[in-house]
Parts: sequence; structure tokens; C-alpha cells
Amino acid sequence: MKLKDGTIGCISPCFTSDDVDSAWEIFDKYGYDKNSSYMEQYVLHCAEEGADPACIRNFLDYQAMTDFLMTNKDRHLANFGLLRDSNTLECIGPAPIFDTRNSMFYDGVAVVNYRTMLDVRIQSLYSTERKTMENVISQGVVHLDKVPDTASVREFYEQDPTLVSFASRIADSFEFKCAMAKELQDGKSFSQIAREIISFYSGRGKEEKESLALYSRSIL
Repeated sequence: MKLKDGTIGCISPCFTSDDVDSAWEIFDKYGYDKNSSYMEQYVLHCAEEGADPACIRNFLDYQAMTDFLMTNKDRHLANFGLLRDSNTLECIGPAPIFDTRNSMFYDGVAVVNYRTMLDVRIQSLYSTERKTMENVISQGVVHLDKVPDTASVREFYEQDPTLVSFASRIADSFEFKCAMAKELQDGKSFSQIAREIISFYSGRGKEEKESLALYSRSIL
């Protein structure tokens, strides 16, 4: 929706209330082992809080794949957690995805290229998208046939006067991430995809190397 200052934003109903609150300090309570998968540790700790481990694991995969598509760099430990009954402290389940404002190349889409897309640094359970994707079990939890197409993404960002000049680049970058996600869902590892992308662009001219659409449209 359009905000008062003319920019585009999202306003959603609050998912907490006097009777439902969010418990996100899981690692503060249980600690963590640097030599073990943070995702698996989080699932285990949530189970100790009464959550269904299968539900939590599936949600973490869904959240990770969604953040990957949007290039959300800010899924730190205060930006996801559990919902619980405020009165009994009984676990209800994972909180829905929230606070994704640091997404879609907010910090410099103009310098995005195929190499930077392979080494995106994030704040989350892991410090890179690559490491996060290596720990996702169910890549198919996000249905790529239901995500917006490139034209829709471009049209959306063209509505924002501060982003209109970057709308095409944002749309192409999103399409690039969708192509990578499809490869992940087809069973390829992130490292294998990275090697194929580098090989795909090697030997091409400067203009072609700057075109993220080349790779994505060869896949999608």
C-alpha cells in the first residue's frame, strides 16, 4: 500500500495480543553449541518449550527459503520466534514471518551482480545465505509457481518514486533468486549452483555479465 510519504509499504494486523505473546529468547535460555547445526539446536530447544519439532523444522525451512527469495538480510534472533499463551505460557507454534524490511537489495541494488548474489551476508542463524541453504531440508516448501513474476515485481516497485529507477534491476535480481531456488528444489547444492553460474557467465562480455536475466531465463 502507499504510505503517507508516497513510498510503498506493508501494514499488517498484529499477531500478538494480551493473550498471545512472542517468545524469541530461545538461545538466551538454552545456549548453543558452535559445533552443531543452529537450525537443529533451535528445533530441539523449541521442542523443550512444548512445540512440535516437525512443525518448527518445516517452518524454519519455509522462512529460510522465503528470506532467500527476497534476499532478506535481517532475520536475526529477535526477528523470529514462538507464539505462546500469555496466561499459561503454553507454546502455540512459530510466529508468522515478520519484519522483512531489509530485503530486495535495499542496501544497493545498483551494485548487485551474479557474483555478489553468490555471497550474500545475512544476520540469522548463519552468517551467509549459502550456509543457510546448506541446512535447509525441504526446499520445496515454497511453491515457485505462486511467487510474483518479473513484470509484477517491476510494476510494484515502479509505484515508489524513490525506487522507480531501480525497479527493473530489482525485478531481474528477484528473478535470478527464483532461478537459484528452482535449482535447489531440483536437488542441486548451493555450491554446485554457484559453480554452474560462474561457468555460465565466464567468457561473456561485460554487458552480458551485468545481465542477471541471462541466467534466470535459461532456467525458468
